[in-house]
Amino acid sequence: MVWLLALPVFTAVGVVCGVENTQKIWDVDEVSNTMLLPHTIYIVELAGSAIECVLTAMTYNKSMATFDGLSQRCFTYSTKTQMDLLYLNVIRQETCAGLDPASDSGVYRVTPVPGDSFDVYCDMGSEHGPWTIIQNRQSNEVDFFRNWDEYKNGFGNLLGNFWLADALKTTNGRMFTTIDRDNDFDESRNCAETRHGAWWFRKCTNANLNGLYNYDPTNLRTSMYWRNLFGKDMYVPLKTSKMMLKKP
Repeated sequence: MVWLLALPVFTAVGVVCGVENTQKIWDVDEVSNTMLLPHTIYIVELAGSAIECVLTAMTYNKSMATFDGLSQRCFTYSTKTQMDLLYLNVIRQETCAGLDPASDSGVYRVTPVPGDSFDVYCDMGSEHGPWTIIQNRQSNEVDFFRNWDEYKNGFGNLLGNFWLADALKTTNGRMFTTIDRDNDFDESRNCAETRHGAWWFRKCTNANLNGLYNYDPTNLRTSMYWRNLFGKDMYVPLKTSKMMLKKP
């Protein structure tokens, strides 16, 4: 998958109120952030969200606020011409690749294209990363036998078992198939039903990572497997799986 790169800036306007406070100043030359002005003194606070950053600026009677979602720092200052309005710049990550390499693995908000922001799990520790995780299975807590809309929108818990949307595009000429949308090449059956999962099926598949976690021992082809992963044993049920993407 190729993600377009953009750095959207969102602006909010509000009335400034509050009392001036000159503590906690920071020379922005010490901060690696191109959205901030050089040689400008900022009041810097930690903020949990852009809204909290706005409130911080109002508290200090500042007209400008920039919120960095990665570091959760809120930078506020005033201009001579904008004392009557509050402007908020929100800096967002484009992909996991935009994170500081020293960042921990975890959930981050990304904006791969302008106007389309969502949360993803970024794996910062695996080799050749960082990676964006689009599928993770580690227990039977989440049922992956779901319809097209659920796979399109994503489901589960990003800190546990989940499927991240936007992975339904054609892969190597094969379209994604679910129980309610049969796009496989087998005219006699829906492979999502016979494999009890959802995948880029052909007739049907050599991989079934969205199959049953608690499998039927009499029909291993419905289990979560990757065929021939363990040599001659073609269908060995797996306990964990993880699908990862990165921008080339």
